[in-house]
Parts: sequence; C-alpha cells; structure tokens
Amino acid sequence: MLVASFLGDRKMKKSRMINQVSRMGGPAARFYTAVSGEQLAKQSAPIRIAWQIERMASQRGWSAGELLGSENELREQLGAGREALREAISILSNRGVVAVRRGRNGGVQVLSSDLPRTANAVAAYLRAIDSDPAQLARCVAGLDRLIALRLARRGGPLPARKHGEAVRKWLARACDHPVYLLYSEVIEVLSLGGPANGSLPDGLLDAISRQDVEAIANALGTICAAGPDAVDDPSAQSTLARTFAIAQTMLERAATCDESYLGNETSLCEQFSASRSVIRQALRILQDLDLVQARLGRSGGYEVRRPRPIGVIRQVYAWLAACRLCPFALIELVWDHNSTNVQLAAARLAAMPEDEKQRHLAALDSVLEQKDDTQRFVNLQKRLGEIAASPLVDICARSIVSYQACQPRDQPEPWEAISFLAQERRIVAALRAGQPDSAEAAIRAMEGRLLDALRDVPRPDRAR
Repeated sequence: MLVASFLGDRKMKKSRMINQVSRMGGPAARFYTAVSGEQLAKQSAPIRIAWQIERMASQRGWSAGELLGSENELREQLGAGREALREAISILSNRGVVAVRRGRNGGVQVLSSDLPRTANAVAAYLRAIDSDPAQLARCVAGLDRLIALRLARRGGPLPARKHGEAVRKWLARACDHPVYLLYSEVIEVLSLGGPANGSLPDGLLDAISRQDVEAIANALGTICAAGPDAVDDPSAQSTLARTFAIAQTMLERAATCDESYLGNETSLCEQFSASRSVIRQALRILQDLDLVQARLGRSGGYEVRRPRPIGVIRQVYAWLAACRLCPFALIELVWDHNSTNVQLAAARLAAMPEDEKQRHLAALDSVLEQKDDTQRFVNLQKRLGEIAASPLVDICARSIVSYQACQPRDQPEPWEAISFLAQERRIVAALRAGQPDSAEAAIRAMEGRLLDALRDVPRPDRAR
C-alpha cells in the first residue's frame, strides 16, 4: 500500500512537471513570444519536442550527466512519436545539449555548457544577417560599454592577464560572468577582438580604478580590430570547427551568388570534399539556427531562408540553462543591455540625416501609443535595438530575457502590474532632444522600480 502510494505520488509529480514543461501560459508566455518571436504552434513536431526537452532539463537545474529518461519514457512523458522524438534528440545532440547513453541503464543525458559551439552559432547568425562593417563595429562598441558598466561596479584587483590573451577577452574574464565570455568569444570568432598580446590602451587601468564607465569604454574603443577573416581551409581544422566553417561558407557562397539554393547532399559533399555525415551536421547547424530549409520534390535539396532570431535564441537559451544562471541574477545584465542600446541608439540618431532621424522618432512615438504595457515595453526595446543596429547586443538581450521568461514560477511576476509609460516617454523625449544621459537615467529609473517590486519576491536557490 505504501509503495503504491509512493509510486502514485511520483507519477502525479512527474505528470505535473511535464504539463508545466509542455505549456507556458499567461503573461510570461506572451512576454516570451513578444521578445523572441517564437511561434511553436507553427514549428515541426521535432522542434517543439526539442524545446520541451530543453525546458525539462532547465527546470531540473541542468545537472550535467543527469539522465532525463529513456527513449520510451520520454515518448510517454511528452506524448511524442518515435521518429519525431529521435529527430528532436538529434537536433539537441548536434547542438551539444544532450547525448544518448547506450546500454541497460541508458537514456538521454544532459551535457555541460559548450561555450565555443554557442559562440560559433551566434557568429554564424551575425554573418547570415549580412552584418556590415559598421554594424560589427557597433557590436564591439556594445561589448566595450557592457564591460565598462560591469567593471565600474567591480571591486578588488583585476585577475592576471594570460600570455597571448587579447585585452577584451582578459577584461571579459575579469567581469566574472559567463555571458561576457560568450560576448568576447563571438567577437574573437569574428576576428574583431583585437590582437593577442596587444598593449593596454592609454588610461585604461586608470579609468578602471576610477570606475569611470565612459573612460573605460572610450579606452577600449581605441583597440584596433582586424575585421572578419576569411574562413580557413576546412580540411586543416578540427571536426567541430570544420563543420561550422562549412556551414559558414555555405551561407557566404549563397550571399555572393545571390542564390538561395545550396544544392543537395551529394553536390555539397563534392563542393566541400567532405563526408555525408559532416555535410549533414553542417546543414543541421543551419537548420537549428532557422537559416536553411529542405526543398521538396525531384529537384530537392536545401535552400537558404531569411534569418530569424529565434534560431540563435534557442541556442543561447540552452547555453544559459547549462550555465545554471539564476534568472534573478541576470536582471542587472538585462538593464545594462537596455542602457547600452539607448546610448548606441542616441549616437546613431545624432549622426543621421534629419529626415531619417524624424522617421525613427515618429516610429518611437507610435510605440508609446500602444495600450498594453508589456507589449509597449517590448516593442520600445526592439525599436531602440533597431536604431542602435548592434545585432550582437540585441540578440543577446533577447536571448537572456527569453530565458528569464521561460523559467518556472509559482507567483505572478511583479512586472505584470508595472507600467513604465512615464519613463518610456522620458526616453523618447531625451532622444529627440539629443540627451543620451537623460535617456539612460530613465532606463535606470525603470530598473529601480522593478528591483523595488522584486524586493519581497523569494529567490530560487540556483547558482550565480
């Protein structure tokens, strides 16, 4: 009797957990959809199942090495067909999120975070959206400002700089937070981080000691970047690097030839002198980033599709979950992103022709007229991100907020009852008047109101 009762309780708890994983309703769901652009109902079954497995792992604390269950158990829990589940596991395995353990006690096993893979995925997305040199420069400027904001709040001495370590990578490590390491890794993949063993910019250490945000960012801005490198010979790279290099080259060739059709597996194997398994892995990387789709019919194959941010948001979500980052601990970083976007947007508006500037300001005014507080807040941040035109800052901000929105919660979020309309109007008015510091002050006032509302909310016991 006791055993039956215990097993019944376990089944009920597991059922509740699966229902929570499968459905995310209410304001959190609307907020996530607005930020990420994700429309799961329109996705294929394998993609939906992969997303459910990731949320399951995240809600269990993403313990590396933990078994989520056998294939049969996951089929039963998720209500999935065998082929759809296997394809979902293949998607996650290719992303470096899970592995399949064979044997009697086997199943789907959670893996630890993989920074290089995630950074390569973000870099591939930035290349796919055809970021121009000015946009990439603003990506670096965004990283510089985020590092400056973090270091200005940091106490104590900086860690020793490693031999051959670029300045930005060293300071990203000094920030003592994995998201800054992701940023610096992406910048390094794009060959924009500056030379290894480069000398420190004049006044940098003094600016850090004075905790002067503007001086730190300006000093970092003097570091020269070489610009994006051509892809190395894939045959001389590791399997992972080679696969990402092939995926990147597929996108670049399609862009150069102004042709969306990539070819079929056989022709791609010939083009890249690669095995079918490597080509399939490269195509899966691009499919997972939502950058290519299969073409059906006799002349089938693969074609490039218009990039959407949701593909890379999924990648960064899994990495954040694997880092076991507490959503509450990311609040300061989110508002640093909002602050950085406002400053970058103000700088671009100041440099624009007057007619273009007025078009952007009119678009901001139209956002302020929206009645729904959550939708207006999200749309204003999106519009500021478009003006700032720093895609790395934008995609990371949206990924972090999406991760926060997808975490389990037992009580209503305090932001659901907050209207930031007064501060949002101050932001737009300050941008119109060419006063970026006033716009940033309004952003910080919004942050302060949110933190006040969060003061009495119990925090989950999670790392970092």
